[in-house]
Amino acid sequence: MLRISNDTDGDGLWDDWERFGIDTNGDGTIDLDLPGLGANPRRKNLFVEIDFMDCATAGSDCAAGDNHSHRPSNAAVNAVIQAFANANIGNPDGSNGITLRVDVSNTIPHQNVLFIPNACFTGAAGSGFDAVKADANNFGPNNARRFAYHYGLFTHRQQANSTVSGCAELPGNDFQVSLGGWNYFCAGGPQAGRFCASNANCPGGSCQAGGDLDGDGVADQDVGTVQQQAGTFLHEFGHNLNLGHGGGDWTNFKPNYLSVMNYTFQMGGIPPLDPDGAGPLGGRVDLSPSLLATLVETNLSEPAGIGNGADNTTFTCPNGNPMAAAGNRAIDWNCDADGGTDLGVSSDINADMTVPCVTAGGDGVLSTAAAGDDVAQGLRILEGPNRQCDTTAAANDVQFRPLGPLTGYWDWNNLKFDFHTTRDFEDGVHTPSIQVIELPFETYGERLAPDPALVKTASPNPVVTGSNITYTLAIGNSRPTAAANVTVADNLPATTTFVSCNSTGGGICAGAGNNRTISFPSLPGGGSATITLVATANCPVPHGTLIGNTATASAVSDADPSNNSATAAVTASNPPPAISNAAVSRPELWPPNHRMVEVAVRYSVTDNCGPVACALSVTSNEPVEGTGDGDTAPDWEILDAHSLRLRAERAGAGNGRVYTITITCTDSSGNSSSRSVTVRVLHSQG
Repeated sequence: MLRISNDTDGDGLWDDWERFGIDTNGDGTIDLDLPGLGANPRRKNLFVEIDFMDCATAGSDCAAGDNHSHRPSNAAVNAVIQAFANANIGNPDGSNGITLRVDVSNTIPHQNVLFIPNACFTGAAGSGFDAVKADANNFGPNNARRFAYHYGLFTHRQQANSTVSGCAELPGNDFQVSLGGWNYFCAGGPQAGRFCASNANCPGGSCQAGGDLDGDGVADQDVGTVQQQAGTFLHEFGHNLNLGHGGGDWTNFKPNYLSVMNYTFQMGGIPPLDPDGAGPLGGRVDLSPSLLATLVETNLSEPAGIGNGADNTTFTCPNGNPMAAAGNRAIDWNCDADGGTDLGVSSDINADMTVPCVTAGGDGVLSTAAAGDDVAQGLRILEGPNRQCDTTAAANDVQFRPLGPLTGYWDWNNLKFDFHTTRDFEDGVHTPSIQVIELPFETYGERLAPDPALVKTASPNPVVTGSNITYTLAIGNSRPTAAANVTVADNLPATTTFVSCNSTGGGICAGAGNNRTISFPSLPGGGSATITLVATANCPVPHGTLIGNTATASAVSDADPSNNSATAAVTASNPPPAISNAAVSRPELWPPNHRMVEVAVRYSVTDNCGPVACALSVTSNEPVEGTGDGDTAPDWEILDAHSLRLRAERAGAGNGRVYTITITCTDSSGNSSSRSVTVRVLHSQG
């Protein structure tokens, strides 16, 4: 058979393999029909076989009743396939993208601990992963797929007390996904709702399985959600394709590197796009599609941000807290809430100041001298005040971090497809990684897991009873991973009456009476929404009453439940009725003939709430039965709130009589006010 070693499309598969198939032993018989599988010498193709642990397989070590399977979900596999299909990389046939073909193939007995020996953990050559791969029923040495396929295992744990998510050759053809111990949460106690690895993390409570977190009908403890499976699959496979945690280097958590290779986005995808709407994914499963500008941590420009037009990123504030930001806007690198206007900011935005630049090698001796302003500390060299590594490893020391500032990387344009030329293609040979620990569940929970937080304000303050209070609730997720099924519950105070509810961000208002809920199918990483609740302060509320209102948020998983509750309060202003334009129809009475004279009392009254009850009362500067007044009683009769009769008489020895008419109005909460008018009985005319 004629063999032509050309690789027109550069996918690591020779053209004659993609045209005719692979004859592994040269006997003229095709052993692997690549064209029958869809291979094309003018379009990039990648092939992966995934075998997986299943408790139902004979020989498994699962406890009685434990029937979990590590088979990756179809949705996770399809998300990775779609990522390659969407890749912004060209082909000789004029198309874009890469065709990834994944065969989820064999079940293997469940083993609580299994790892790739000497890749991420030290172990006997040929054991663990290598033994499974060597099995003729799986991917044995005579399997023709070895020339074209990467081999992956979805397993439980790599170490008994470790929750590291995977391991892979870089570059190479072997990788492992291990999500055992993931998705457990504290039930009860002060840590309720937080992520846990054991009961020791849950004082006063217990560490329990999270169940179906993403709504796909499958419990997610020990096997990962669809998003976690997809992200870790692509992350470990990306190592096979020669990508580090910083793309072309190992620098992690770079805000200008938007890829699942970056721990920031491995488990949650790249926000804010939700690829499947109401489905189990919350972020885009992708490798970096572009080279973003370099970030110098001692000279950061807030107006420049990261210069990305579509995605959100996450960085670390000076206080150590994560902060999300839109990639197409200014970024407040120093977190001083100025809107992102500062220049020349110095900040450790990827929180790696304690990650060494250089470490001692296998001999346990640090042979390298610190360069620039780097600082030697024991068997390692750390960055100095310039916030970057200046030291190059000497002798057999390890270059743990690269020199220089935080660089971007275009993953799709820098993949290594030809694993046959790597040292690790040979069975049993796995070059140890300097980054031996992949992302563990504990780090995910502390730094990356969703954290919906609620802030609430109320206005106006004070609020006049009978008018509206506007409660504004800001629900935000500062972490990179989307929060699923977020609900905000607000039971409005009994002293108010619900008027309306509106929300941005796809929030759905529901409820009855004063009990209201606002639900969000997903709150993306770095995303936020604003809820506006309007209620009327009821009229009978006494003046000065504090009207407090507390709202509470909940989500399927939440890194920090302590920030899920927010309270806002306003003070009720319930002024008494206002009486104006008070006057009488007859301000003077004459003659003093002792007759009762009807007098109309005119006034206007206003109040923030109705109804208002008004009444008249009368006093006189002369006694009713005084000497010289004719001794006629009574001297007044109140007919209603606007009319009364007064007797036209006065003492003969006085200066005239003055009747004082008091108007008193009382509102529904008991507040009252008064105004007075007078009527004079003249002593004489002229």
